[in-house]
Amino acid sequence: SGSKGLATGKAPGVTNISATDTASGIKGTAPLLVTTATLSSIAVAPLNSVIAKGATQPFTAIGTFSDGSTQDLTTSVQWSSSDLGVALISGSGLALGVNPGTVTIKATSQGVSGTAILNVTAAVVTSIAVAPGTATIASGTKTQYVATGTFSDGTSQVLTSVVNWTTGDSTIATISNVAGTKGRATGTGVGTTTITAELNGVSGSASIIVTNAVLHGLDITPAASSILKGATQQFTATGTFSDGSTQDLTNSVQWASTLTIIATIDQTGLATGVNIGGTLISATFNTLTVYTQFNVVAPPVVSIIVTPQGTGKPVGSTLQFSAAGIAADGSRQDVTKKVTWTSSDPSIATISDLSGSKGIATAVSPGTTTITATLNGVSNSTTFTVFTTPPPPQNFVYLPMVLH
Repeated sequence: SGSKGLATGKAPGVTNISATDTASGIKGTAPLLVTTATLSSIAVAPLNSVIAKGATQPFTAIGTFSDGSTQDLTTSVQWSSSDLGVALISGSGLALGVNPGTVTIKATSQGVSGTAILNVTAAVVTSIAVAPGTATIASGTKTQYVATGTFSDGTSQVLTSVVNWTTGDSTIATISNVAGTKGRATGTGVGTTTITAELNGVSGSASIIVTNAVLHGLDITPAASSILKGATQQFTATGTFSDGSTQDLTNSVQWASTLTIIATIDQTGLATGVNIGGTLISATFNTLTVYTQFNVVAPPVVSIIVTPQGTGKPVGSTLQFSAAGIAADGSRQDVTKKVTWTSSDPSIATISDLSGSKGIATAVSPGTTTITATLNGVSNSTTFTVFTTPPPPQNFVYLPMVLH
């Protein structure tokens, strides 16, 4: 079916080519002259072309014969590309840009060839989608738009920070082109307008509806959360308005931490744990402020060191053991009062796990026991040897020797 209507000359002469419509029976004819002329040259067009990665370029091949006549040979020549990693070409002369670079496109028939140059550039943006398609916000609040570009090679990429943002009516809404806040729209009045993102002449649009609704309530999430020192936590603020609607106000509120020595928070709602302790995170919009508890906790202990190691004491004496916890971040802390202390044989030595005397071992009878410190499933041990109390030293009276 792909070659219907394609005639091939077999011998010099004239013949009639006919076509009949099977439905109506209507028939048409045309004469075809086959000459003895031979192919002299092939011209490929366009001679020099440029396309982006993923784009296509159709080529044509025009043959010139020995009798001076010309003929379109596009569908009968053999097409080839000098580098298939840069461009492919189909049997019909349609080239596809694969990667940036330059190739030679060749058309060959009956041992005669013609060439053209094809330059493939990096992929270019072919369309831009702006999301959300329609946003509804209260006057004085903000919302974030995102621009996603589709490229000539079929890939897509978020372009929010590189496009140019514009608004159809700045008395209704403005939109930021400042680094860090690009695509963030602010309601300045009441009404509907268009938000547009543009890059290299390609653009996409969305709508924004600004209402006169009044904020009635504000919530922070997550509530009463904890993180490790050095970690981060993203907070969000959600407003409830007089018309019953809710809106993400994370980028509209003023964020603060009551104790910045414990945790800081930026104006996107991202908090960072600075030191162990607790603070309050607040979100303020106009005159309304809400708070949530935020705790920074120590990293978990991954190993314990018990000291002293492999020591001994006589019956009836005591010894203070200590435990140091090594945290996941490599820091070290005294956990003597936090661990659970045990002795493998209390008949040899006991060890206190009571507040005020934690880690104090008492030697009971001769032998060796194992002293263990455990915290949240992590433990370490050492041996403790109890020996008999040595007898008190004997008192000797020194008598000088008298020689006779």
